[in-house]
Amino acid sequence: MAGLCKTGETVQSVGMFSSYKGINAVKNLWQVAAAILLIMNIHGCKKDGLGGHDSTAGKNSKQNLNPSVGQVRDSSGFFVEVLAREFELFNMHRGLSSFDEPCKLADGEKVLDCFIDAEEQTFYAQPFSLHYHIPSSMCAYVSFMPFYFVNHQSKLQTSSLVMYVDKNGALGIDNNQDGVNDSSDFGCYKEQGVPSCCVGNFLEVKYVWNPASNSYGEPTTTNITRKMNACLGGPAVRSQPLNELGIPTNEYIWVSGQGVSKEYQIETPAKHNVASAWIANFFDPAQHAATNNLPGAFREDIDVGAGVFEVGHPYYSIGCYDTDLEKVAQINVQLREWNTKSAFEARNTNPAAYDDTGFESDPFSQEQKNDFKDWFDLISDVHPDFVYKD
Repeated sequence: MAGLCKTGETVQSVGMFSSYKGINAVKNLWQVAAAILLIMNIHGCKKDGLGGHDSTAGKNSKQNLNPSVGQVRDSSGFFVEVLAREFELFNMHRGLSSFDEPCKLADGEKVLDCFIDAEEQTFYAQPFSLHYHIPSSMCAYVSFMPFYFVNHQSKLQTSSLVMYVDKNGALGIDNNQDGVNDSSDFGCYKEQGVPSCCVGNFLEVKYVWNPASNSYGEPTTTNITRKMNACLGGPAVRSQPLNELGIPTNEYIWVSGQGVSKEYQIETPAKHNVASAWIANFFDPAQHAATNNLPGAFREDIDVGAGVFEVGHPYYSIGCYDTDLEKVAQINVQLREWNTKSAFEARNTNPAAYDDTGFESDPFSQEQKNDFKDWFDLISDVHPDFVYKD
């Protein structure tokens, strides 16, 4: 009977035929088949270890002790857990001193940092989500803000952006219009050799070299309206409401007397052909002393025309607030990728080996251990310039 289920599923025991003495007397095989199908429709196939949200949770809830998504149980407190079909690939825990303590706020605790450890390919390709739960008497409002960063250097453009495509096909500024650009630095598009993401409302004016006339043709003009979201990266850019400037915003939800138990699904980078750093936000503050102990792209002051705004959010944050929107408690989550399977499996004995680099062993000595760019590789490249494919 198990063969009638999908791979990895078994039929729940129904105990019907074991007591049905007349089964051998059934002459019509079609009746037997119909009976089997009827039983399976009634009792269903059960996925081993995957019986709903509780059983898909991470290592912190293998025994299904936490309430399911949508269910609030006050005694369970303020916690976050991983939900995933392949939950054994993820290890979520509070702090960095242990890999076994669940991500749950202790009595009297106000701020908690939690971490999800997984191999880099797991974050790249395996679907998973965060389940956050807050009891009914703890908060008046709850907010959830996912991770996002400044993907491209951003600059406000207020005047016309003039550019030339010269006889060599290069883009830049041709001051004497002789067909060879004098500089590739112009406007917000490129300053001091660094490409920029132009934001604002402006006119793009482009001259293209015409070899037939040995001169530039008439310019093409394009009205450009570009908001900040075009320059940003990370899950929040596509999951959160955007303000009028294109910056992801916090939503404050009234939960007084009812609590909250919600799931946030994180899209796999593989779906969009982008590095796992698009979602994996772990960083070592000691490596970023020059930028306030954060990667430069994680929080940046940018002039977007209506003033200078702080852009970027380094964590997956769940905030709890009182009726005056004063913060009561918060859990911040970081995703830490491990470059090799062996290092991940030995994380309890060597917890600092997550960024194992170099080459794999023979006969694959030409293969890098570090397959995807992470925020340890992006220390000097402040803006990663990832190309996200919809």
